[in-house]
Amino acid sequence: MKKLTKLFAFMLVLVSMMTMFACQNPTTDNGDREPSDADVIMTVSAAEFDLEGKTLKDYMDHLVGKGELIYTLADGMITEINGTKNGLNSYWMLYTDDTENSNTAWGTYEVGGKTYASAAVGATELALKDGCTYIFTYQTF
Repeated sequence: MKKLTKLFAFMLVLVSMMTMFACQNPTTDNGDREPSDADVIMTVSAAEFDLEGKTLKDYMDHLVGKGELIYTLADGMITEINGTKNGLNSYWMLYTDDTENSNTAWGTYEVGGKTYASAAVGATELALKDGCTYIFTYQTF
C-alpha cells in the first residue's frame, strides 16, 4: 500500500509539472517565446489608420473589412479569432507595449526580444496609440 501511495504522489507531481510547462510557448535560445501560429500581432500606425478616439476593437473591425481578420466578441471578451475559439481552459489573452494601459503583474508575453504586459482593459476600451503593438495569443491555463 505504501508503494502505491508513493507512486501516486510521484505521478501527481509529474502531472503538475507537465501542466505548468504546457501553458508556455516554446522558447528560443535567448529565452524569448516563439510566437505561435495562432498569435495575432498588430502594430498600429497613425499613417495608415486614424487613431483619434479609436479603440483596438475599431482597428480590428478595420482589419475585418480588409479581409485580414475574423473575430467574435461576446460580453466584451474576444472569444474567437481566425477560427480558434476559447475553450474550457484556453483563452485569447491580450498583451501590449503600451505601458500606460498594461500591467506586468497580470502577466507578460515575450517575443522578438521584447516584453509585452497584459492589457489593463479589453479591446473595446483599449485606446490606440501610434507605434504601439497589440498581441492576442491563445493560452491554456
